Amino acid sequence: MALVGSLLKKGIHISNIVANRRKASLHIQQKKTLAKLLAKARYTEFGEKYNFDELLSSILFSEKGAYYELYKKTVPVYDYNKIFNEWWHRSLEGEKDICWPGQIKYYALSSGTSEAATKHIPLQKPCPGRSRKPAFARSFRSDIIRTFPMICMKKAF
Repeated sequence: MALVGSLLKKGIHISNIVANRRKASLHIQQKKTLAKLLAKARYTEFGEKYNFDELLSSILFSEKGAYYELYKKTVPVYDYNKIFNEWWHRSLEGEKDICWPGQIKYYALSSGTSEAATKHIPLQKPCPGRSRKPAFARSFRSDIIRTFPMICMKKAF
């Protein structure tokens, strides 16, 4: 019995070590991802307004966790209407380098639950084919239902 108890304790100890390493590596991955995003967007109007250069240097050179507090203090939280009215509408009109480098060519359309009937969410790249087909099919079906409501009421799509 003492051998089984000892083995269980060792197993629990090892699993705790692995869990702690995983947590640390997740933190490092998130920090690297944030640094990449800030580096890419720092020369946009949004990045210049909120000093992405300073945030990026705090990630690279400040003590642990200081960058997170600086980010929270510097970059405000936006809801859809506020960010669309202040920033995204300009991208939708064709302006470049607003919130992301270059011109945004793709927008996801979302049926909104807030004041906007349809929300335009900027995308850097088109949706993968797997997502586009169902979205197209839903859109196509809803167009058919709007155009021919009596026919579609009898047949479920």
